[in-house]
Amino acid sequence: MQIKEGNADHPQNIRNKIVGFLFPVMIFFMLVLVLLGRSLRGKESEKMNENKWVASDYYPFEEREENKEENIKTEKNILDNISEKISKMKQKTESYVAESFYFRMPFVLIRKWSDKAVGIDMTTSLCVAQNNQYDIEDVVLPYKNDYLGFVVDDMDITERINNLTDFGLQMKEEGRNFLFFEVPGKYGENVNFPSYFEEKEKEIKEAFEEKGLDFFRVSDAIKEQQLDELSLFFKTDHHWLPSTGIWADQLLCEEFNKRYGYDIDTSVFDMENYDVSILKDFSLGSQGKKVTEVYCEKEDFPVIYPKYDTDLEVFISGKNKSFSGSIADTLLDSSAFDETNIYKKYDYTFYGYGDNALVTIHNNEIHDDSHVLMIKISFADSMYPYLSAVFENLDVIDLRTFNGSLQSYIKETNPDTVVVVYGVTSFFGEEIEGWTCDFR
Repeated sequence: MQIKEGNADHPQNIRNKIVGFLFPVMIFFMLVLVLLGRSLRGKESEKMNENKWVASDYYPFEEREENKEENIKTEKNILDNISEKISKMKQKTESYVAESFYFRMPFVLIRKWSDKAVGIDMTTSLCVAQNNQYDIEDVVLPYKNDYLGFVVDDMDITERINNLTDFGLQMKEEGRNFLFFEVPGKYGENVNFPSYFEEKEKEIKEAFEEKGLDFFRVSDAIKEQQLDELSLFFKTDHHWLPSTGIWADQLLCEEFNKRYGYDIDTSVFDMENYDVSILKDFSLGSQGKKVTEVYCEKEDFPVIYPKYDTDLEVFISGKNKSFSGSIADTLLDSSAFDETNIYKKYDYTFYGYGDNALVTIHNNEIHDDSHVLMIKISFADSMYPYLSAVFENLDVIDLRTFNGSLQSYIKETNPDTVVVVYGVTSFFGEEIEGWTCDFR
């Protein structure tokens, strides 16, 4: 019996109809989410204190006037790219389903063992060889002692460095302390990373020295103290260990004491002042999730609580909520461990609830009028919860998601010290990533 062309019951035609129906539905749904997100961002946050001005009263401020047209263009580009991304997602999904037959995992393991036996590393091709369609951030390279690392494309970062140094000069002209606190990336001892990282670090240092701006590089302290730089990081994640973040707090406060006349007892950051529990074989980081457990092992995750008492008032923009209590009650989120699927959960959000546009912290036990503004990337998520113990007021902004005016914020809150906690790769990236250096 012959099947007529165009037969509606043909499996291929049925599948095409299903895809044709779902595609516009997904587009519509994503547009609704974008519009809903814009609406929700405009709502005012709850007030922490009726008797005094606090940042949360005004967040997220008015949209930056200079950036409105650029933002509209960016959002249009995002919407224009939705269909292309969904198409790629569909291709990858179909390819995955086609390969996911019952005995696939045993075959993959056999391939892994055979490749290792003959000295072939399949980690990179696992991420890259999907119809030759991949983004550079999807490439994960293994190196010393089973550590994983991302690859970053080179780019000209001169303009973004200038944005930061101009901002630093402005802060000094306004009578504020300004410090650029450069954190290291997870690429030490990795021969696969090109030399341009060292070139960029040199460019940053020279720019700050030329402008006479305060600058501190954590990598220099690592060398001076003869530490194993790689061991300060997770093996399967691009972030450093939370204990490294607390050590960095000590370095930062030592700089504040030396440069700006603070009188901070930096011994509070000695690890003997913390209870550390280890969740064994518990975590799979951002890089481990990409290569899966076939090519890496789960690793331990440290949970760190202060032994000392604190009394804080905290506002977290991502929660649109205020908290009161100790550091453990306000800035450490144990619900980050509730998710049991290791590929869905991200344990690092335990520290500071992950990346938030704005976090404001008032320490009720300190009365020295200290007010520090930290502009940061996610490395500082394990820093500022503990840093809150030594300042009366600590505000934390992540420019990647902060959609207000930084200039308006500084004018209204009037911090005495501004510290920017960035790494070299904070100056890289396009569009949203580039907003790390938009200080308007």
